Amino acid sequence: MTRKESAGFVTTGHVACALLLLPFFEPLSFNLFVRFGYYARFFSAVADLFLLGRLFAASWAFLYCLRKYVIRELVCDKAAVLFFLHVLLMAVSCVVNGSIGAGIAGQIYNYLGFILLCGIMMRRSPELFLESGLLMFGTLSLIGCASIFIHPHGWIKADDAYYLLGGKNTAFPYYFCFIFSYFALKGFFRREVPRIGWLIVIFTAGAVVADSSSSTACLLLLLVVYIATQYFLPVMRGVKPWVLAVILAVLMISIYMGTVFAPLQSLIKSLGRNATFTGRDVLWAQAVDYLKAHPLFGSGEHLTFTLKSGNVTNHAHSQYLNRLAKYGAVPFIFLILGLFVLFRRLLFAKKKLLFNLIGTCVVIYLLHMCFDDYSYNFFLYTVMTAVGLSSGDIKGKASAGVTDIVLKDMIWH
Repeated sequence: MTRKESAGFVTTGHVACALLLLPFFEPLSFNLFVRFGYYARFFSAVADLFLLGRLFAASWAFLYCLRKYVIRELVCDKAAVLFFLHVLLMAVSCVVNGSIGAGIAGQIYNYLGFILLCGIMMRRSPELFLESGLLMFGTLSLIGCASIFIHPHGWIKADDAYYLLGGKNTAFPYYFCFIFSYFALKGFFRREVPRIGWLIVIFTAGAVVADSSSSTACLLLLLVVYIATQYFLPVMRGVKPWVLAVILAVLMISIYMGTVFAPLQSLIKSLGRNATFTGRDVLWAQAVDYLKAHPLFGSGEHLTFTLKSGNVTNHAHSQYLNRLAKYGAVPFIFLILGLFVLFRRLLFAKKKLLFNLIGTCVVIYLLHMCFDDYSYNFFLYTVMTAVGLSSGDIKGKASAGVTDIVLKDMIWH
């Protein structure tokens, strides 16, 4: 079946790709439901299936690279290599800090295997990859929104409201990746601007019901980008994502420093803002202390942070500070380099409107990472998609048969 014949239909190739990707996006709710005794046996079994799925998909990706010599193609892409080294060095950090199991299971299989899987799929058929991502994230987003509207106050009685995708902030990356996939797919392969404003409004409403201000703000920014792309094309053509990224970096460094230095705290308060960012300042200060103690490779995978209430959590409510505290500055440097190469590539891309749209979406996701922490695979999916589409080496590959690309390659003779 060719791309033309399969247009508008879900094929076995789409299902196969979606099933390979799905285990890397396990909803946080599974562990929460088990922890609070809500159908614990069922959700424990489902979580085990997701774990086995990750092991299978990552193993397949590693073996596929060896058999097909795909690794030679991937290492030619500087941005992909830098993100690969970033994750690999996080695994090294785990080993340095005595968490060998976490380094292998978490960093190698969960993240490194996922990067290779994304790279393989993008090289074989970027259109199929995005359509499969759209199918998977769209289905999960629909389930997540439905669960919020059915039970606005959460599915279980606990310290917070928990839905089928997890807590109030953890649903955001599913919504974002769905919208991002649609923008990229329609813009790159259909040569048209996507017209799904009503979907963005629905997902924004879902975030509002979940009472997550940071998620709602970022989804509203996506809506602004959509409106600008629809009705203010000169504005979007003139947007420079790398400038937005620099502004974001300066802003966030100032905010993080404001939690440590009194003068900046006073400035933030004078602007009428909450200098604690709903209690995050305590966690951020602890993350900075952890980094100061072990700057190169961090203080370890299993760090804990104490909230003002006295409760203990395993993250710093900031993707950046969390990874700096746990894995150190060495892996983080390669993350910054990877983003630098990616935004530089987007700057010189020929399809200005499309890549300004993609680059702006990446910056919006980076903004959300400043205030929350969740599975790193959402970030990796976003940047690897941007890396693949901007590589300039995918012409003609979208015409291959969708079933042959995945299913036949998985049957080794």
